[in-house]
Amino acid sequence: GFSRPVQRAVNGFDLSWPRDHGKHADFETEWWYFSGILKDSEAMEWGYHFVIFRRAFSWRLRGVPPHALPVEGYVGHLSLTNITRRDFAFFQTRALSLFGFAGSREDQLGVWVRNWHVEENQGRINLKAEAGDFGVSLELRPQSQPVLHGEGGLEIKGSLPGEASHHYSVTSLDTKGKLKWAGKEHDIYGNSWMEREFGTAMIPHNILGWDWFSISMENGHQITLTRWRWQGAKAADSDFVIIISPDGTTQSFGSSDFTLESTAFWESPRTHARYPVAWQLSIPKADIALRIDPIVKQHEILGSETTGIDYWEGPVTVNGTIHVNRASGRGYQELVGYAQPIGGKL
Repeated sequence: GFSRPVQRAVNGFDLSWPRDHGKHADFETEWWYFSGILKDSEAMEWGYHFVIFRRAFSWRLRGVPPHALPVEGYVGHLSLTNITRRDFAFFQTRALSLFGFAGSREDQLGVWVRNWHVEENQGRINLKAEAGDFGVSLELRPQSQPVLHGEGGLEIKGSLPGEASHHYSVTSLDTKGKLKWAGKEHDIYGNSWMEREFGTAMIPHNILGWDWFSISMENGHQITLTRWRWQGAKAADSDFVIIISPDGTTQSFGSSDFTLESTAFWESPRTHARYPVAWQLSIPKADIALRIDPIVKQHEILGSETTGIDYWEGPVTVNGTIHVNRASGRGYQELVGYAQPIGGKL
C-alpha cells in the first residue's frame, strides 16, 4: 500500500529564499518551471520551456515501518522552439527517486531527473537538459525579487479548504548558455521567467483546466495572468492578473477587472483538442489593451505519456497599448485541460 503527504495549502506560508526554491516534502505535488525567449550570435531567435514535476508518496513494505521508504516520482518536460524557422521539438523523461535516479534538495534549489537538472550555486541557477541532438545548458541570474501570488503566496483555486497552492514567480532572469538543435550548438542569451508552485489536492474536481500567460513587454512592464475554466457553475472567483511595473511594484486584479477573449483556434491532429491560441486582453483599470498571438500554432505538448496530461505551451507575441502608448513584447502561454480535464489530478 501507500500513504500520501497530508499537509495542504490552507494558511499563509512564510516563504524564504533560497530555502523555498527547494523541495517541500510535506506537500504532494510541486513543480519548477522555466521559460524564455533567446537569441544567438547569428540573430536567430529561440524559445524554451523546461519544467520538472515532483509527486510524493510513500510505499509500505512488509517489515518496514510506515514512511520509512519515501518514494517520489519526477517528470521532466522540455520544448525548444526555433522561432526564426517556426518549428519546435518536445522531449520528456521520468524516474522514481529510488537509487538516486531523481531527487531534490530541501534547503535550496536543486532538483534532477536522470541527466536533467536545475541547481543554484552562489546566486546563479544552472539548468541542463539533453535529449540526443537537442538540449539546453543555461546559466540564469535572477534580476528581480519573487512575486507572490494571491494573499502572501497563497493562491486560492476552489471553495473548499486546501483547494489552493503556494505560488510565486521570478519574472526576470538574465540567461546565457548553449542550445543544441539538430546536433548544432548555438551560443544564446536573453531573459527567462521562473514559476514555483506546490500544494496537495490543489485543483477542484470540477475544474476543466486553465489558461496561463507570462508576458514581458519591451517597455519593462510584465504581466502574469491565470484564468480557470469550470465544468458547470464557477465555484470560486480565482482568476487573477498581476502587473509588474518597471520599478518592481505590483498591481493585482481579479476576474471582474479584465476580459480575455479568444480570437483564433488551432485543432490538434493528435488529440483533436481545439485550443484558443490567440487572444484579446483588456485591463481597463490599468489602461492596458493587448493582442496575444502564437508564434507557432502547432505547439502541443504531448505529455500524457509521463503526466497523463496533454497541453499547449509555447511562445507568443504581444502588441497593443499601455497607458495609451504603443507597446510590444513576448511571452509564453499555457493552455491546459482542452485535451483532458485537469480537475482532481493535481
